[in-house]
Amino acid sequence: MTESDDSEARAALAVLGPEFDLPPTDAPLRPYVICASPRSGSTLLTTLLHGTGRMGVPAEYFNPIHLQPKLGARFGVSVGGPRVVAAGYLSALAAHRTSANGVFGAKILLSQMQSWIGVPQFRDLLARSTFLWLRRRDKQAQALSLVLAQATQVWHRDRDAAPVETVPRFSAGEMRRALGIVLAEDFAWREFFTINGVHPISVAYEDLVTDPDVPCRALAEALGVPDLPRLTLQQAVTRPTAGEANAVWRRQWRQSLRFRRDRPAG
Repeated sequence: MTESDDSEARAALAVLGPEFDLPPTDAPLRPYVICASPRSGSTLLTTLLHGTGRMGVPAEYFNPIHLQPKLGARFGVSVGGPRVVAAGYLSALAAHRTSANGVFGAKILLSQMQSWIGVPQFRDLLARSTFLWLRRRDKQAQALSLVLAQATQVWHRDRDAAPVETVPRFSAGEMRRALGIVLAEDFAWREFFTINGVHPISVAYEDLVTDPDVPCRALAEALGVPDLPRLTLQQAVTRPTAGEANAVWRRQWRQSLRFRRDRPAG
């Protein structure tokens, strides 16, 4: 599969171009970090925040496969492959992706956080940041989304696109693997916040898709941004990917755990 065929890569690279750079600002930096896990709704959240024009250009800037190496090369801080000059990369991000009001945002996964945590300038950025923890209450749905995205390579759905109805063959083993990933991510983020004495704004995916204005406004208010426009799900450029395959796999997963065939539960 080429990069152009990989919708995950396309989503990560969507903010690569200079058209997403913002004019320099003298406003004091007000950074925020979206702490995410796979299939937690982070692309939906970042595109909504970017669309306000007041919350920077939040993106997965520390993705070592997609955005980091290409953006590092464009900013002139690449040292080959995915490697970048860390201090230069952070400075370039702040210079090019900060709103006029000083707000800069980034989305990061746990593995990316751990890769950068040894960089002093990155730790300084974290020390100044407001944290938002985005997760899903329904871990089964999150695991289903991860398995099916990997199987179909449909990671994101554009606003006007129909859900993919291809149903891959069910695999209980793949479901166990995906559940292990999402549960481990959730546990590790909790440890990260406890170890660092951080009290993040906690946002559930289920609440985000019900009314995105509430969590987005909570983040904006924590950053001292009072003039955020009203946000609705209809403004998002992406939509949830769940379709018939998710329902089929959920039924089959539950069936694989059932021994009381005469009294089905749920």
